[in-house]
Amino acid sequence: MSSRRWSIRSKVIAVLLLPLLSLSALWAYAADLSLGNALTLAHENTIGNRLARPLGQVIITLRTERRASLEVLAAGSGAAAGGAAVGGSAALRTGRAATDTAIEAFQAQAADGGVRSAEDTEVRQGIDATQQVLAGLARLRQGVDGGLLSSSQVMTDYLTMDQAIGEAFQAMTILPNESAQNFGQNLATLVAGSDLRSEEDDLVSAAAVSPAHRLGPDGYSTFVQAVGASHYLYALATAGLPQAQSAPFQALAAPSGPLGQVMAMEQQVIDAGPNAKSLPFPIAQWRQAYDAQDNTGDQLSIEDISAVFSRTGPPAQHALIALILAGLLGLIALLASIAFSVRIARSLSGDLTRLRESARNLTDDRLRDVVGRLRRGETVDVRGDMARPVFVHREMAQLGDAFHALQLTAVDLAGEDIRLHQGISDIFLNLARRSQVLIHRQLGLLDGMERRAEDPAALEELFRLDQLATRMRRYAEGLIIVSGAAPGRVWRHSVPVVDVVRGAIAETEDFVRVILPPAPPVGIVGHAVADVIHLLAELIENAQTFSPPTARCGSTSAPGRAAWSSRSTTGASASTRRNWPRPTPGSPTSSTSATWTAPGSASPRSGGSPSGTTSR
Repeated sequence: MSSRRWSIRSKVIAVLLLPLLSLSALWAYAADLSLGNALTLAHENTIGNRLARPLGQVIITLRTERRASLEVLAAGSGAAAGGAAVGGSAALRTGRAATDTAIEAFQAQAADGGVRSAEDTEVRQGIDATQQVLAGLARLRQGVDGGLLSSSQVMTDYLTMDQAIGEAFQAMTILPNESAQNFGQNLATLVAGSDLRSEEDDLVSAAAVSPAHRLGPDGYSTFVQAVGASHYLYALATAGLPQAQSAPFQALAAPSGPLGQVMAMEQQVIDAGPNAKSLPFPIAQWRQAYDAQDNTGDQLSIEDISAVFSRTGPPAQHALIALILAGLLGLIALLASIAFSVRIARSLSGDLTRLRESARNLTDDRLRDVVGRLRRGETVDVRGDMARPVFVHREMAQLGDAFHALQLTAVDLAGEDIRLHQGISDIFLNLARRSQVLIHRQLGLLDGMERRAEDPAALEELFRLDQLATRMRRYAEGLIIVSGAAPGRVWRHSVPVVDVVRGAIAETEDFVRVILPPAPPVGIVGHAVADVIHLLAELIENAQTFSPPTARCGSTSAPGRAAWSSRSTTGASASTRRNWPRPTPGSPTSSTSATWTAPGSASPRSGGSPSGTTSR
């Protein structure tokens, strides 16, 4: 729809509505961002407390199960067999039971609806991949129990599970809080280093229970690679951890600490080379140092997982508080803007309404009243009578002042125009009065000449002059009436209708064509006689003008009504002044009619005979 058809009120509302909509959109966008940030932090806190800790526990138990499985395979016995691997079988059963407990706890949390709704795409993909690889754990255990898998295959399958779990944990540590994310990423790196050290333990433990009591070239190469990678990741992770969390791990890596002792024995294995006949240390020494650092490190890692995600709790609360405050402040600002806009719109609309009403009052009431009073000759105080509306806005007040000045100018011009027309009317009235006086004198002279004339031809000419003078009197009186004054002739008493009709016929040009039938015995009130004569004369002359020259004009009169008709008949003459007889019924005629109802009538018995006239 074209904006040209809009009202000013609609345009004002549109102008005020656009910034309100923009402000509403910005407020909604800011609230959405704050809400999204708060929900993300709250979701991360949920994921950390309900997924990361159970998943970390799965990693720890899988390490124990993996070591026990490799020990059983290295000893040459399945988990269900007896003999030399009975102890290893007991350790394997204990490790499997611990793993199953940890996996059940993890699966229960992963299936929870609240946890699933808190997961983003990367975390959900990592959890699904972890559940998929853990589903193959039963098949792997069957291969170990039946002796169907080699040690390298078992190691590869368990490392595949560790890798999937590590990727899931890595996805969980992508946090919106920068410090928490750095903390989590370094903790994930530390867990990866611990996995490599666990791989070293698997190799050493398997070598200790094997018949050769040595690593062998392949085992040695894998051990050396794991040592180098674990040392690098451990140093990188501890350097990036916060001081409170890094200090315990650095204490473990001290020369006198359990991890320091493990590192010393790692160096002994490396120094012994791939062809060493046996391990360079007793397995009990390794087990004591490794288990000490492993248990301590696992406990610290689990506590650090809680510490990582606890850092998202306060920011989440702060974000929710900020969201509430921003929402309330934004809502207050929006409501204030709406109220202010509505007030502005109403004030502008009120000014426009007052301006419109002022214009309407000028055109409908004030200007007509002022013009009417000026026409009646009253004195008008234009500036005192024109009320000025009060506007709210300065620009609208200026527009109102300009319009008020326009009103004053219009009224002044109307007054000047009325005075000009009144002056012209007075001139015409003066000329008409003079003509009327001269015509009256002329009619008096003609009346005297007609009375004294004896020659029929001269009398005929005098009658024609008399009729022309009568018509001139009618025109002069018509000019007086148009000028706003009353004609000079006034009857004091009522006049019979027949005399009124006869006087009207006498004031027409072709009066000889008019038939005057008998009229009812009623009269026209004196003050209306002149107007009725003028009106009837116009109607009769109109009938004469719009009928053929040979047509006769007849009149019919009834109480309260006068009707005029024109009938045409062939072969008629209009050269005599006598009233013609009516046409016989059935003769060919053509007629036009004009009807007028008299404004008042009276019986001749109440003074209906003419009693004279007075002239003004």
